[in-house]
Amino acid sequence: MVSTVVDLDQWRRAQRLLPILVDRHGLRFFLEDDDFPHHPTLDVDRIDRAADVAADWIERRSGRDVDAHGRDALRRQLTGLLVDRLRSGAAIRR
Repeated sequence: MVSTVVDLDQWRRAQRLLPILVDRHGLRFFLEDDDFPHHPTLDVDRIDRAADVAADWIERRSGRDVDAHGRDALRRQLTGLLVDRLRSGAAIRR
């Protein structure tokens, strides 16, 4: 098992920032363009772009680099947030 060190300041900032990104862009932004009756599918490219935006913002605010492990953690956090919202029945609209 491989363990990684998590920068708690970056994690805390991500916990505040990622829901803001989802609220601002809307859940629909992070989904592929499949229509009903297909189940919603997350768009990996948009998740990557949003995680990169979040990482850049965190770097500017904290003054420390977000390394590759930190960016992967941001992607996982964002994916988890999106999945939770989809499971809770959040509205999908443009």
